[in-house]
Amino acid sequence: MQATLTPTFTSTNPDTISLLRKVDLNLIVVFEAVMAERNVTRAARILNMSQPAVSNALSRLRALFDDELFERMGRGIVPTVRAEQLQSSLSHAMHIIRDELPNSRFEAESSCRNYHIVLRAPQDQRYLSNLITQISETAPGITLSLISEANQTSTPLNQNVDFVIDVEPVMTDGFTNSLLVSDELVVVFASNHPRLTQYTSLCFEFLQTEKIAVTANMQTRVQKIKALSQKPTYISSSLDEVMAVVANTDLITVAPRRVIEQAGSQFDIRMLQLPGRDDRFNTYLNWHQANEKDGSHNWMKEQIQSVFERSLPYIIK
Repeated sequence: MQATLTPTFTSTNPDTISLLRKVDLNLIVVFEAVMAERNVTRAARILNMSQPAVSNALSRLRALFDDELFERMGRGIVPTVRAEQLQSSLSHAMHIIRDELPNSRFEAESSCRNYHIVLRAPQDQRYLSNLITQISETAPGITLSLISEANQTSTPLNQNVDFVIDVEPVMTDGFTNSLLVSDELVVVFASNHPRLTQYTSLCFEFLQTEKIAVTANMQTRVQKIKALSQKPTYISSSLDEVMAVVANTDLITVAPRRVIEQAGSQFDIRMLQLPGRDDRFNTYLNWHQANEKDGSHNWMKEQIQSVFERSLPYIIK
């Protein structure tokens, strides 16, 4: 799943600004209550307002939207078609405002917030479906804008990006991070590899001349491994493509053990521990410090962490 971050837009149209200045958010609160109760008296009681005050607010709403909004039926009232149309967009706007208010308690089940998440770790596509499923079950109104990328400079990072999942800490000013997981790196090669099949363990000498295939977001990490002296021969954005190449050629690759265990069953491959001290692979959750007091941001952070823990249950943290 991929999406493009939408630039922040602020209207400078004088007519729009003049209209917005006339809008009282209290009117929207009254609208929500009347829509829910379909009765002015009950809405007034819930809002702790007098009935005439609620009626006056409804009159202002009718003038604002140029529609009756509610019509009498029996002892109650029913919304017009226009009111039904307005309910979704106005409720969505109010949820966003409530979520952003300081010291407000975040209610995920009723939130309509959108989160921007940049994914730069090779596991991203593997646990992505789990994250989407978890969010849709616990908070159906929340949406995710997910960008899966290999180029660490392609998306400008600022506080409008909620999270970056990366194989390295983000060094952009204002960002902080926590270690999500630390996995063991393994060397992966074809089961019938002409040179490596005979070994049960590997040493530096065995790997010095081997040609390498990597995913693009693993390229920088692999080039830092002392046991590997060759530059990558094949680079792909897809882990499945790299695995297919490795399974059918004498190229090798290096990847986290649990990723290979999850993805490699469909390929005729073997894996052995990477020799030396470069045998760990870390994944970091990064976020802007300006968001740390945001209850909804902290909630999403917990969701991402729990998905990693369940998806990769045996990785050392």
